[in-house]
Amino acid sequence: MITTRMVTTSLKMGLVFVVASVLARLFGLEGWLTGGLLALLSIQQTKKDSVVLATKRVFNAALGLLMATVFFLLFGYTFAVFAVFVLIFAFLSWVTKTQEGIVPTLVLVSQLLLHGDYDLGVLLNVSGLMGIAIVVALSFNVFFPSGAKRAFLIHMEEIDALLKDHLFVLSLAFSDQDGKKDYDLHRNRMDVRLETVMRQSRLMDKDLLFDNDHRYLSYLEMRHAQINVANRMYDLAGRITKKHPNTEVIAAFIKDLVSEIGHYDRASELKIRLSDMLESYRKSALPETREAFEVRAVLYQTVFELGQFLEEKIRFHDQYPVFP
Repeated sequence: MITTRMVTTSLKMGLVFVVASVLARLFGLEGWLTGGLLALLSIQQTKKDSVVLATKRVFNAALGLLMATVFFLLFGYTFAVFAVFVLIFAFLSWVTKTQEGIVPTLVLVSQLLLHGDYDLGVLLNVSGLMGIAIVVALSFNVFFPSGAKRAFLIHMEEIDALLKDHLFVLSLAFSDQDGKKDYDLHRNRMDVRLETVMRQSRLMDKDLLFDNDHRYLSYLEMRHAQINVANRMYDLAGRITKKHPNTEVIAAFIKDLVSEIGHYDRASELKIRLSDMLESYRKSALPETREAFEVRAVLYQTVFELGQFLEEKIRFHDQYPVFP
């Protein structure tokens, strides 16, 4: 399946290669195509990753070129010296956690080896290739339109729709225990789609480099937590073996939640209503049989889970009073 992110990344890679190559040639650098290829290697899916990668590669290139120059001056411009350098340099790159720069740096160092002797001009040339590659790739990664905010809003609408559907089926699970297999099938499908949405959203959050207080991702994480609570209530519904008057009350409350799912704070009012419901349960007569007692215990736990469900939304609005 071809996605918007795939098309955007492919377009960036092509443009970066062309721009970096042209700039390297305009500056009169030898091996100007190498500048384009190095820029291509620096393309990342998200803005945050691109900044981190650029920083690591600048450090790694400086370290590698300095080490290589010292090695070649001391021991000669031979393949054996280059091989020893590669071994030590790769180890240091992993130790300093800048291993992402190993391959590009070795490409540049190989040009020093092929030249055969120390030449400041050659050293400046390869440094210029790396500099152009990193600057061009970073510029495209940071300023190229990503459409992350629009995609977040689409995901928010989708996950709200998924949650509404999930709650509606949950209300049926409490009022009718005969369709357990269908409820479990629905739950499994929900979990698969939810994980896909959350994985895509965490990637998009890295694409919002500027003015990002993570509110969109936090909203989706909040919904993720609520769906996990709903899944625990599915488990509780499956433990009910006997009809109880309060199962219909809880089912009705859950069904009411469906119409309250949205960006605004409805959870605070619902929490008050839930507290009143719990108080009425406490004042009701105690069950007379063990089976009835077990059902009542499950319903009590369900009410507490509903409270946790609402608390997730309340905490979100405490953190982001104005949303979206």
